[in-house]
Amino acid sequence: INRKITGTHTKPLENRVTDALREIKAAYYKGEFKKVKHDPKQAWKTVNKILNRKHESREINCLETQRGQILHPTELAECFNNYFTNIGPDIAKNIDNGDRNFKDYITTTTSSFNFQTVSESNIYRLLLSLNPRKSTGIDKIPAKIIRIAAPVITNSLTKIFNMSIISATVPFEWKIARVTPTFKNGPRNLLNNYRPISILPVVSKLFEKVSYEQLHEYLVTQELLSPRQFGFRKFHSTPSALTDSTT
Repeated sequence: INRKITGTHTKPLENRVTDALREIKAAYYKGEFKKVKHDPKQAWKTVNKILNRKHESREINCLETQRGQILHPTELAECFNNYFTNIGPDIAKNIDNGDRNFKDYITTTTSSFNFQTVSESNIYRLLLSLNPRKSTGIDKIPAKIIRIAAPVITNSLTKIFNMSIISATVPFEWKIARVTPTFKNGPRNLLNNYRPISILPVVSKLFEKVSYEQLHEYLVTQELLSPRQFGFRKFHSTPSALTDSTT
């Protein structure tokens, strides 16, 4: 067989197959990105899959501290707990308080705000809006289960939320978060190269949503939010801030 002739005849076919494979892959990943366009976490998983990135082990086995090397799991947990608990106050000590009072930047109003009890329909709506993939808190009750159980638990949950609002107290269990040390960069055995991610129970986050909706409505109706505040507001973003500063 004349290899030169055979190669000449098969080259166009090889090119066509290669082009077809590229088109199929592009169409596949386009579809995958379309599925997760509203889920950044899943979108990044897809990106890592395309780039063949391997997940590094997240297990923390050793830390170097002023007391020396920490290896025992319990001591590692205590070490992180102390660091994350004190890092905020330690940073605050080095921040200048400034010459102006924070009240100088806030619009005043004569009206007062009070939390109101909520209806079952409102709680049911919030339950159905739960993201089933939301991380689970220390109670290990998944958002997916809470969402599925909405028709059964709405009445009881509404009563508990309203009792909390009326008594102005939040159950202690709702305040306990599952804290995960997340590596940033640099050497993995140094405490200051980690940041905490705190996950509260799903029910706690749901109650937070109830409180947020009422407080946010009050701030908007009373026009207490600065027109130049673009962060953490609906229909506001970085482009909004850039547009405002250049017009």
